[in-house]
Amino acid sequence: MTTQKRTTLANRPNRQLVTDWVSDHPWLTGLCIIAVLSIPSFFLADQPLARFFRSPEAPFKSFFARLDALGDSSYSLVPSLAGWLIFSYVCRQPDIRMRLPFDTRRVALQCAFVFSCVASSGIAVNILKILFGRARCVVLFESDTYGFHFFRLGYDFASFPSGHATTAIALATALIYLAPRASRWLIPLFIAAAFSRVAVTAHFLSDVLVGGFLGAWMTWLWREAFRQRGWLFSSDDEPWSSVYTGPFTAWSTLLRERDPDQSGYR
Repeated sequence: MTTQKRTTLANRPNRQLVTDWVSDHPWLTGLCIIAVLSIPSFFLADQPLARFFRSPEAPFKSFFARLDALGDSSYSLVPSLAGWLIFSYVCRQPDIRMRLPFDTRRVALQCAFVFSCVASSGIAVNILKILFGRARCVVLFESDTYGFHFFRLGYDFASFPSGHATTAIALATALIYLAPRASRWLIPLFIAAAFSRVAVTAHFLSDVLVGGFLGAWMTWLWREAFRQRGWLFSSDDEPWSSVYTGPFTAWSTLLRERDPDQSGYR
């Protein structure tokens, strides 16, 4: 670090230094936040919440149960794959393409982006499930077994991370990247969908927190891959080499997006 930079940092208030660091490292900040939330949740909140929502009379349980389907990957994978294939075919048919009032290539890329985000995050979460082998809520209720059983196979030991939460947040982040102005209703809707896994006692809270972060991070990786190729996203956005600029950019800065002409999308 140069002498001039040390002097500049020394003259800044501590609060400003923290603010600048968080702004420059949103992905690392998000990872720290998830760790700070999920680790205490494992020891203090996961079991009490699971036992609370086990009761059929738990408040809002029926409401969250209706949102549970938003985390089912088949509802996003099948339409996005079909759209990708169909519009890719239409792009090669000039007679059909010219009759349509929209850019078929762009629609094909949007479908490809959504499919890639959801599919890759699903693969990643299934690998982690095998690695950690965490017992599900039903195992806790039936045999009072709790915690991680590494490389333990089977549905009952595939709780961590939550696949539904990963899918819900991956899909939400992808849609926010594609349509920033919809973020105001997408974020609360899909956060509620992710939390529904806790409400229906399919997962613990820490499973949902880590799964949601994984989904957002995987979506950012795909966004950067598309951006580097000039697909959908502007090539002068944040650089590929900035590994810390990541999913929380979509969830924080895009909330402030107003003018679509200035959003960096094309």
